[in-house]
Amino acid sequence: MKRFFFGNLEVHVWGGWREIGGNQILLSTPEGGLLLDFGKPFGRLGAHFTMFLPNPSLTPSTLC
Repeated sequence: MKRFFFGNLEVHVWGGWREIGGNQILLSTPEGGLLLDFGKPFGRLGAHFTMFLPNPSLTPSTLC
């Protein structure tokens, strides 16, 4: 976990620090907080890329 301070704003980063995916970030102030959660931690799950993701600019008409 990493923690940063910006005045009254405190930022806690649990996931996604030095890994791909799984970002969990807590933004908090003395008045309250907001948790941001962005998906699966690929490194911990061993599933970096499960399928090929094609380049959208490569259509069959541009390959011929």
